[in-house]
Amino acid sequence: MAPDGADTLLLRAGLLGPADSVPAWREWRSTHDVQSIYGPSSALLSLISASVPDDELGPDRDVLRGLRRRAWAVNATQRESLARTLAHLSDSGVDACPVRGSHSLVAPPPHEPALPVTRNDLWVGPGDWVTALEVLVTLNFVAESFAGSDDSNLLLTDPQGNRLVFTWGYVFPRWSRTPYEHGPEPRAQWRGLSIPTLSAPQALVAAIVEGVGPHGAQALTWPIEVSRLVNAHSDDPDFWDLVGEAAIDSGQAPVVAAALEWVRGTLDIPSPPSLVSVLAECAMNPRLRLERALMSHGLPSASRPRRALDVRRARRRAPWSAVPHAAPQ
Repeated sequence: MAPDGADTLLLRAGLLGPADSVPAWREWRSTHDVQSIYGPSSALLSLISASVPDDELGPDRDVLRGLRRRAWAVNATQRESLARTLAHLSDSGVDACPVRGSHSLVAPPPHEPALPVTRNDLWVGPGDWVTALEVLVTLNFVAESFAGSDDSNLLLTDPQGNRLVFTWGYVFPRWSRTPYEHGPEPRAQWRGLSIPTLSAPQALVAAIVEGVGPHGAQALTWPIEVSRLVNAHSDDPDFWDLVGEAAIDSGQAPVVAAALEWVRGTLDIPSPPSLVSVLAECAMNPRLRLERALMSHGLPSASRPRRALDVRRARRRAPWSAVPHAAPQ
């Protein structure tokens, strides 16, 4: 569930104060070389130069600073791409909700993401699928593939190479499972647009339940999103109560409890022990428990057969044939 030892050291070096970040960084450097880190772990290096003092960064100081500047530049590019896409969708009457990394891109300073967000993710209700896809076609997006354990994500790329995931399956059953009727309720003003958005408690729970798993970059980066959201919103007296409600709503309250316990003990990210205890005792959704058990053994999601009919229906309803597809590599 939790990141491994080396990645935990990078998280501690990137998220904690100097008294704790410096020892973690020294320990990591004693067995690892910055220049040889690739894959999801390399994204964590963009955190280091902001938390570890310059005199402790060692010979890779300029590289680490460059990685942080690169993260800023990547996010600026993705933010512009997101704004353009949302504006075109809004002009066509489509409500698109930024989720996953895109939710952090619309956060106000100083609570913007420290990691590079390499793609945009948008949730669009089924009633808007057809219109949304028509808009994406006019913007010259090219479809790459269906993705996700239940084929609930369509991966597209625009002419500039910016990646977009168009999703209709998400965390909260009341608005993302059958009958696919209801979207998120909060709205935010961003760049002159009124957009639907996850509340901060929903975003925290979503980061955990999507990130706590054996595969992918989110398995490493969910603690960073939890840290960002707690730092930004924990002064709200209702924040943790709403986190509890969102955790129960997700059907995975015990997963959220274990994750909050881990970040509190490992990364000093505070959470109310009483809330964690209550969530740990909640019942896990049986289907989601089975899915997690299957994924932990590298087996296909149990929801794939059930969702296959939904996907076929979606393909019939939406003009998939009108969406250009990338040539096979």
